[in-house]
Amino acid sequence: MIAKHYLQVSDAMLIERLNTDWSLQLFCGIRLRADEKIRDEDLAGRWRMYLAKHLDIDKWQVHLAAAWKADMEQTHVGFTDATCYESYVTYPTDAKLIWKCCNEVFISTSRMRRKMKLRATRSNHGKYKSMYLSYSRLKKKSKRKSKKLCRSLAQIPGQTA
Repeated sequence: MIAKHYLQVSDAMLIERLNTDWSLQLFCGIRLRADEKIRDEDLAGRWRMYLAKHLDIDKWQVHLAAAWKADMEQTHVGFTDATCYESYVTYPTDAKLIWKCCNEVFISTSRMRRKMKLRATRSNHGKYKSMYLSYSRLKKKSKRKSKKLCRSLAQIPGQTA
């Protein structure tokens, strides 16, 4: 994990580097023969799970803070690395939540009908999709338009709210 952070590479790139770079192999304490390769793509993920299970962060933090106390200037400030947060989380508005639910219901209904070999439903999903997309592209979304969209999405025929 130290090498991954230092090299700033993804899990797959780290495994690729381990397969080709003998100095990185020595750093990690392994030595592969010329014809040998690590084929397990999830090896770095399992390393992370092992460390999370066995590493006591609180004890480690106390030891590190004691060792680095003389070199730290602003001990009252805390920083968080944002690379571990989910980046696809958006602000949940009523219109987004209702559209997401309606879309999921339509998709799951379509899959089930296909699986059961039934004909596709005659729905106006495309009409509602274009309504939502035109609303979502607006820079300034008025309460009036938001309320209108929510009302129309909540009353889609064939779906219970």
